[in-house]
Amino acid sequence: MRDYYRRLKSDLEGIESVRTSFDSLYATSLKSDLEGIESVIFNDFSAVIAFR
Repeated sequence: MRDYYRRLKSDLEGIESVRTSFDSLYATSLKSDLEGIESVIFNDFSAVIAFR
């Protein structure tokens, strides 16, 4: 479980920009969800993702 969060943390920290190449409600909402991430706080077994 700890490895999962370590990978997730590194994936989220690696997001520099979000690009969507197709126009759909899913892509639009995913893009705004990812752009809204302000910080990710991890402890051993949980992740708290703060949105703007």
